Order: sequence, then structure tokens, then C-alpha cells
Amino acid sequence: MRPLVRYRYYLIVVFWFGMFLRQILSYRNFCLQVGESPLLTGMEKELSLLIPLAEFITGLLLVFKWTRLIALYASLGLLALFSTYLLVVFHYNNSYIPCDCGGLIPQFSWKFQFVLNVLLIVLSLSLL
Repeated sequence: MRPLVRYRYYLIVVFWFGMFLRQILSYRNFCLQVGESPLLTGMEKELSLLIPLAEFITGLLLVFKWTRLIALYASLGLLALFSTYLLVVFHYNNSYIPCDCGGLIPQFSWKFQFVLNVLLIVLSLSLL
């Protein structure tokens, strides 16, 4: 594998493991914030477990050569899902600020996080 391609994989792996760690290390806060979302009410228990698990599995599958293709599709699906969630929340409810559960670094604005998601989608597509 060429170094540039390898580094692109590493970037996505670091992103997913970073998201997983951030949510697990502040799990109580993550659960509360998921429950505050107007779109996710009533699903906070399931999603608070499912989201970090999906991020961890996606990152792990990207590490192994024989599972990278399925992991890239999983990555695309998660990023598309998270980006769609941001768009829907902002389009229909401008007063609600999504929790920082989706933001890799809390200081980033949600517009920046959306742009980062789109860039990671493009990066994932370039690796297919």
C-alpha cells in the first residue's frame, strides 16, 4: 500500500477511535445529551450504546486489510447518517444546539463538524 493511501486510512481510524473514546470517557454526559435531542427522544439508552459501538467496530475493521472495504462502507454510512442528523436538526429546529456527542473536539462549531464529516466522506470515497 502506498504511504499516502495508508495515511488516509490512519486518519479515518484515528477519527473513529477518537469519537469512541470521547463518548465512552464522558458516557454519562453523552447519554444525557443524546436524550435531549428532539429527534432521539426515547431512544437514548439504545443509541448511547450503539453509536460508540458502531464507531469502535468501524475503526477496528479499518485496521485489517481484509475488512477495510466493509469498514469504508460502514464509515460512509455513519458519516452520512451523522451529517443528515445535523442538517435535519438545524433545518427544523434552529434553537436546538446538538449535543457535543458528535463533535470530535468540543470547541469546534457544528458547522465545522459538518464540514469535517463531508471531508471524511470524500476521503472515504477516495479509498473505495
